[in-house]
Parts: sequence; C-alpha cells; structure tokens
Amino acid sequence: MKLLRTFFYFHLPFAILLFAISGCATTPLVPSAGYLPHFNVIELGNLKFVSVNELCARLDLTYRWDSFSKRLILNRGKENIVVAVGSSYALVNDKIEDIKYPIRLSDGMVVIPYEFAQKLGYMFQESLKEVSIIPKKEFLFGINTVILDPGHGGKDPGAIGKTGLKEKDVVLDIAKDLKDILSSKGLNVVITRGSDEFISLPERVKIANDNKGDLFVSIHTNASRAKMARGLEVYYLSEVAEYDNEVKEDMNWNSYNSTKDNSMSPSSYLDEILQELMLTVNRYDSIKLANNVADSIAEKLFIRNRGIKRAKFFVLKGAKMPAILIEIGFITNRFEEKNLKNSYYRRMIVEAIAEGITEFRERYKEVSIN
Repeated sequence: MKLLRTFFYFHLPFAILLFAISGCATTPLVPSAGYLPHFNVIELGNLKFVSVNELCARLDLTYRWDSFSKRLILNRGKENIVVAVGSSYALVNDKIEDIKYPIRLSDGMVVIPYEFAQKLGYMFQESLKEVSIIPKKEFLFGINTVILDPGHGGKDPGAIGKTGLKEKDVVLDIAKDLKDILSSKGLNVVITRGSDEFISLPERVKIANDNKGDLFVSIHTNASRAKMARGLEVYYLSEVAEYDNEVKEDMNWNSYNSTKDNSMSPSSYLDEILQELMLTVNRYDSIKLANNVADSIAEKLFIRNRGIKRAKFFVLKGAKMPAILIEIGFITNRFEEKNLKNSYYRRMIVEAIAEGITEFRERYKEVSIN
C-alpha cells in the first residue's frame, strides 16, 4: 500500500490518466530501419533533453498545456502524445511508454528526454522538418498567475493585538500592495478578497482553481499566549503537519476573539487551514517557494526566521499548484504589533515577499524538476 501511494504522489499528473485506460500495456515505439532523427541537445546535468518547442516545430505538432497537472498534450491528426512534468511515463496513442527519466522544465520550456524525442521522430519521420529559427515565446510554461489570499475578513477578524490591531486589516493591506508590485513585474495576480469581506475556505479554493493559478500565497499574522513569541513562519503543504511548540500549545485558545459568535479564533482558523490537503507533485516547488520567501523577508526586515514548516492547508484543498502560507509576525507581540501598524514596515514586507516570489519564478524557469 505504501509503495502504491508513493507511486501516485510522485506521478500524480499521470496516475489517473494511466490507470483509467483499460487494457493498456507498456509498449515501446519501434524505430524505422536505418533512420535516426537528430535534434538540438539541451544538457541538464549528465542527461540529454530536447525542447518541446523544437519538437513541435519540426514535427508539425500542436499542443495544449494544462497548468494544473503540468501536462502537455501533443497531437497531429489522429496521433496523440501526453507527457507530464515530473513523470517518466508518456501516453502515446493510448499506450504507456516508459521514457526512462522525467520530463522537466528548463528556462520556462518543457523539455523531454532526447531518446524519446528520437522515437517520436521515427513516428513522424515523413514530416520531419529542418527549422532554423524555433519560436520560443509561445512555448513558455513558467509562473504566470499568482493567487494572493489575505486571510480572514468580514465577520472573522482573525487575531487581534493588544492595542486592537486586527489581522484581517493588516493582511489585506499587504496583499493589495503585493498585487500591485507583482503586476508591475508582468505577473497576472488574482486576490481572493479585495475588501473587508468574509470568504469561506472552499470559496478561496474555487477562486484559485477557476483562475488556474501557478502559485498560491496565503498571508496571515501569527498569535500566541506567549507574549514574547515573535518572528516569521512559512508553511508548505505536506501530509504531516508540523507546528512550533508555542503555536501547538495555542491550538484550543480562543481569547483573541472580540465577537466569538461570529468569528473564528486564530488557533481554530489555523487548525482548520492546516488540515486534509493531499501531497502532490507540487510539494517540492512549495518547499522551494517557502524558502525563497522566508529568506527574503528575514534578510530584508532582520526578523527572526522561525523556519519552514510542514502543514495541511485546508484552504488549498483540491488546489493543484505550489502553495505556501506566510505568518508575517506575531500580532500578539507588542513590538511586532507596533511594526505591523507601521506603513513603511508593511511596505518592506510586501517588497520582501515580492522578491521571494520573483526569485522563485526565475529559478523555476531554469529547472523546476530535479
């Protein structure tokens, strides 16, 4: 059972597709005698790849990209090839092909193993073209859409500081400024709430999925009964939740709510968020994104970095994209509450998060799957 679950986790984009087709067997492509197509080689480590843009241009293939599952569907006429970033299997005319090592992203392009490209060359050899200039722009599959999720809102104030500062107001202000900065960098940015309104967790997930986000960033402030608890935490999705001891002790603490009948406690809200999210192939990217953002914030604001932690984000249940939840500081710490009230400090947070996201975006273009 554990082995089967591991297969599904690391080949999730293909798992349903492969087993849904009854009677399929692993069938190698058979090369034509004496024919050996050649493609330009992209070397990543000690492995050889071919860009899908060259493959499509030379074999006259059309494509459809699914950003949720990172699947690329290539076709010409009745011929269909389906590949997925991170998977070492392909579907060629409804037959499973073992392509030895995984499809990857390099410089924003999908690249496939060189030997598999040659086999496809055999398949379409009658139309193999010599192409001097490969159109690159339309084949970029990098980070284009970011979903920003300012926590709480409306009847749910989130955590409330000693002087009355509300989490919902702080994170909304930060998310709106962050949207402006990321948009100026050419990203399409969608915000789950743009005003002081209550948006349920399922609604937030629907917004992320409907807009086909490439990244999901949920923004919160932390809270603790320990008055000196301070610093930054960033959570990424995982099967197993991992909490800081100070946060763990507060799981049933409700004292920060001014209207208990109509709002959720910081701890119960966090507990609900950190539940029931399946592990997906996006976990690796989520960890990299979490590290980029945490390092950027800690360096820019000289804030204590409490580390990257595993969590089960309910808010992302069903979302198929790298996802993180940022706790930008403890609103219950009087020093950090004072900072969070300061517009300049908030702007520094915004710039740091933006830098972390853009750095991840650039690295993602280079190689996203190791």
